[in-house]
Amino acid sequence: MGLSDLVYYIIHHEREVFSQLELAWAGVAALAFIALFVIKAPYGRYMESSSFTISPSLGWFIMESPTLFLMPYLYYIGDPVLTSAPLQRILLVLFLVHYVNRTVLQPLFHPNKNAVTPMHILVVALAFIFQLGNTYFIGRGLFTFGNTASDVNSPFFFIGVTLFVIGMVINLWADRHLRWLRNQPGDRYKLPRGGLFDYISCPNYFGETVEWCGYALAAGSTGAWLFELWTVANLLPRAISHHKFYRQKFKGYPPNRKAMIPFLL
Repeated sequence: MGLSDLVYYIIHHEREVFSQLELAWAGVAALAFIALFVIKAPYGRYMESSSFTISPSLGWFIMESPTLFLMPYLYYIGDPVLTSAPLQRILLVLFLVHYVNRTVLQPLFHPNKNAVTPMHILVVALAFIFQLGNTYFIGRGLFTFGNTASDVNSPFFFIGVTLFVIGMVINLWADRHLRWLRNQPGDRYKLPRGGLFDYISCPNYFGETVEWCGYALAAGSTGAWLFELWTVANLLPRAISHHKFYRQKFKGYPPNRKAMIPFLL
């Protein structure tokens, strides 16, 4: 069976092979997790000189854009019974609130844009594919196949939404604090202090992980848990690299401060 035959088969037997596609996507996440401990993704402080770069604001918009065009489309073509349910509508709103901020507002209003390192085109392309995949599995599962064990009256839904909000607040606060530090005079990289920065090096990553864990609890779907798996696979190796960077750069770096999970890791 050639590639075109495989694509044709998947398209015409999507419902039957959806769980196998989810399993394959989880396998790719596991491989990415291992690879990112060996190879640091070339953006931000790990970006080396290259001609294949674009501005960070444009890069962020491109690589996150599938969340804004694909998720509404999957909702639009979904099963009307499912798309009219309160659970699916709330989950759609939560997803879009996060990504409108991340895809549009954050790049648009990012201060001191000239001080931010350009993004490698390869990173943008891979992240675009990553978002296509994750958005597809969440949206298709929720809006067409009804792959959810949750309900708006379930305690897991309320716990999940609460965690989502808490994680988003942590993520927004930490990102804002880091941007403020970057705009202060002196060395671009400074020692963050205060709040969760007194306990972990990367509270922004911790917040995002909590956020999507809450989303997965609220959704009760395999696709949402896959997104949480991918979040950990991407952010945990990078948090550990950041932690090592801080310890090497700043003498007397707080010895009890962990990388991403307070008191643990």
